[in-house]
Amino acid sequence: MYPTETDRPDDLFDDEEPTADPTTSDTIDFRTGDTATPLSPDRRHHRKHRTRCVITWIVLIAGVALGMTVYLRYCSPYAVEAQITGRITSLEKRGLIFKTYEGSIRQADTDSVMTFSVESEALARVIADAEADGRPVTLIYEKYYGTLPWRGESLRVATATR
Repeated sequence: MYPTETDRPDDLFDDEEPTADPTTSDTIDFRTGDTATPLSPDRRHHRKHRTRCVITWIVLIAGVALGMTVYLRYCSPYAVEAQITGRITSLEKRGLIFKTYEGSIRQADTDSVMTFSVESEALARVIADAEADGRPVTLIYEKYYGTLPWRGESLRVATATR
C-alpha cells in the first residue's frame, strides 16, 4: 500500500521496542482480584469521588420521584369542583386522633349513596342543618387518589354547598 518506507505513518510501524518498567505489569491477578499495578492515590480518590457522585444523583432522583408520587397521590385532587345533588342521609364526627366529619348523601335521581368527608367545621354545620331540614343540597367536592388521616376516610372531600 505504501510504496516507500517514508510514506508510512510512524505510529503504525514503529520499529522501536517500548521501554517498559520490568517491575510493573498491566495484568490482572485472578487469585486476588487485584491488578498488579496499584492505583495511584489521586486516581483512587477520583474513582471514590465519581462513585459518590453517582450514588448521590441516584438517591436525589429517587427522592424527587418519590416526593412527586406522594404529592400527586395524596395532595393533588384529580377532580375539582365536582357536584352531586341529593339529600344528606348522615353526618358524624369520627376518628381516634384526627376528628373529621364523615357523611353520606343519597343522589336525587337514583338510589345510590355516596360517602364524603367534610373540609371544615363551618361547612359541617351547614350540611348538618340541611340534613335536619331534609332539604336537597348540592355538594361541591374534590376527589383524591388517596386518603390522609387529617382529611378524612373518604376519597371525596366536600368543599362547599349550594
